[in-house]
Amino acid sequence: MKRTFLAAFLAMAAASALIMPSDAAAQRSAWSGSGNFSVVSDYRFRGVSQTYNLPAVQGGFDLGHTAGFYFGTWASSVGTNVRDRRIPAGSPAGTQPSTTTAGTFQGGASLELDFYGGYRFEVTRNIELDVGVIYYYYPGAKDAISLRRFDTTEFYVGAAFGNLTAKANYAISDFFSLVDSSGAYYVDLGYVYPLGKTTNVVAHVGYQSVKNFSRLNNTDWKLGATTEALGVTWGLAYIGSTAKDDAYTVLNASDGVAKVVAKDTVILSVGKTF
Repeated sequence: MKRTFLAAFLAMAAASALIMPSDAAAQRSAWSGSGNFSVVSDYRFRGVSQTYNLPAVQGGFDLGHTAGFYFGTWASSVGTNVRDRRIPAGSPAGTQPSTTTAGTFQGGASLELDFYGGYRFEVTRNIELDVGVIYYYYPGAKDAISLRRFDTTEFYVGAAFGNLTAKANYAISDFFSLVDSSGAYYVDLGYVYPLGKTTNVVAHVGYQSVKNFSRLNNTDWKLGATTEALGVTWGLAYIGSTAKDDAYTVLNASDGVAKVVAKDTVILSVGKTF
C-alpha cells in the first residue's frame, strides 16, 4: 500500500514538473522589462539646466505588466565639478550668493534618482490614459542656505491620442526645497511626427506654476528630431524657456563670471534602448 502510494505520488510530481515550466513561462511573459542609457550635452528639466549647461550621463530601467501596471527608475548626473557661488531660486530680493562645493547644483549631491510607478490603460482604440506617482530623490542633498532637502513627490495624469500626448504633474510635497510650495504643477503637450521608419520630428511645450513663488512660473518648449544610426538613437533639439535669468544665475567663485542656466540652447543626445 505504501509502495503504491509512493509510486502514485512520484508520478504526480513528475507530471507537475512537466507542467510547471510552461506555467512559469506564461507567468513570466506577463512582465516585460527594458533599459535605456544616454549621454546629453545638457540636462534640461522643464527648461532649466540641472548641470550648469554641461553634459550629463543618464540611464534607467522599466518593468511593465500586461495588465497595465508599471514601475521604473531613472538616474542622471547633476551639478559640476567646479566651485561656485549661487543665488538659489526663490530667495528674497537682496540675498547674497552662498559658497558651495564641488558638484553641488543640488546642494551637495551629484546624482538624481527618480522612482515611479503607475497604471496605463486604454479608454478607446486611440486613447490611452496613464496615472502614477514619481519621486525625485537627491541622495544627501540639501539647499546650501535653507538646508531643506530637494526631494520631491508628484502625482501625474497623462493621456495619449495617437502621436499627441498630454500630461499634468502635481506636487504633493514641497517643490524642490521651496517652503510651502506643495501644490506646484506642470502641464505639457508633446507631439511626434514620423518622417520615416527611423526618423521623427518631436515638439513639446510645457508650463510650470510654483505655488507661492510666482516669479518662478515659466513656459518651456522644445523642437527637434531623432534618428537611428550606427545602432543608437541620435537627437538634436532646440530648447527655450521664459524662466527669469535672475532666479537661475550662477557665479563662478574663481573668476566671478555669471552663468545663466535657463537660457535657450541646442542640445545633442545619443542613446540606446535595450
